[in-house]
Amino acid sequence: MSDAGVFVGVEQGYFPELGLEVEPVPVRAIADMVPMLLTGQVEAAGVGLNASTLNAVGRQAGVKLVAEKGSVTPGHGYIAWVVRKELVDSGRFQDDADVRGLRMGINPPLNATQSAVAFRRLAMRLQLGEGDVDLRPLPFPDILAALGGGAIDSGFLVEPLVSAGEQRGVLVRWRGLDELYPRLGLGAIAYATTFAEAEPSAARHFLVGYLRGVRRYLDAMDHGRGRDEVIAALIAHTDI
Repeated sequence: MSDAGVFVGVEQGYFPELGLEVEPVPVRAIADMVPMLLTGQVEAAGVGLNASTLNAVGRQAGVKLVAEKGSVTPGHGYIAWVVRKELVDSGRFQDDADVRGLRMGINPPLNATQSAVAFRRLAMRLQLGEGDVDLRPLPFPDILAALGGGAIDSGFLVEPLVSAGEQRGVLVRWRGLDELYPRLGLGAIAYATTFAEAEPSAARHFLVGYLRGVRRYLDAMDHGRGRDEVIAALIAHTDI
């Protein structure tokens, strides 16, 4: 969902208006983004604000952070802690502390993603020890499938998969990250340094189109303006 600015920009024609042809390239794991930038497979990417990204930027290793890509401000918890519906219905899970003994899916790597950061804060608050929760490294789409099949009991899942899982009766949205860790920064738009230096005009224009897309998305989701068009753009570029 934090790619909405790009998706809306593509579908609304904001990038072509600026002389750019933008091709969204699906990447299965966020940890793969920085290597793709470094090897020139992509010019821009949505990266996680994690140790590997910050180390690459700090070493000036060919990656440049240029814009925010998502944060969990109040009311915008688009990543959420979810629990298998069967556990809630049966009474096995009624309170945060009931996470003890459960199998939880977290987007890998387990020590570097924002989902992992939120879990660590939860673990500190609940005084969970090592091994109190069975953490399973799973990409977001696999978390939904694993919940549906009973392979895991809980997890951190991103929209629109959260809503899809609720509609299918697979999960209960327990808490958004905006409740667990308010204002946690989740991602950034990054450029390959070679691209930013060689094509400064294209780099600047991409951000203009991206920010127009972000503004259009927020107008639709927070204020209901042009909502159908924005939802159509998301449908065109996601699995939901």
